[in-house]
Amino acid sequence: MKAWKKALIGGASIGASIVGALTARKIITKKLCDLAIVRATPEQMAKEKSRVSGSKRTDEEKNAAKEAATAFEGREHETVEITSYDGTKLVGHYFKAKNPKRVIIAMHGWRSAWNYDYAGISEFFERNGCSVLYAEQRGQNASGGDYMG
Repeated sequence: MKAWKKALIGGASIGASIVGALTARKIITKKLCDLAIVRATPEQMAKEKSRVSGSKRTDEEKNAAKEAATAFEGREHETVEITSYDGTKLVGHYFKAKNPKRVIIAMHGWRSAWNYDYAGISEFFERNGCSVLYAEQRGQNASGGDYMG
């Protein structure tokens, strides 16, 4: 086989490899971005949830956490809203301490909620004179937006 034919075949192979790699990168990037920031739970994540290793929470533990979150949410507080620069409504829950010494802005975890994440520590904050604004992040719970942040 002549050298120019080998070079042509080699160049075509390299070009096809580059196109394949770029296409795969684009697909993988889209999937990871959807998983990380899109408000709706991706279908694959919902399917895989049952396969995650580690100890499973018992129904009793889940119910206790839900009761604590519901009780915390029902405590006296002020629900506050602001409109962000792009017109999105953002929500928070302000718990004012009786003798405030400081203010904390608390941000809940990824794909979680303020009342679940902070029910267990909220009384500690209150006992130590902390007024707390529990923010609901963009794209989660009562805050608006299609993407989390």
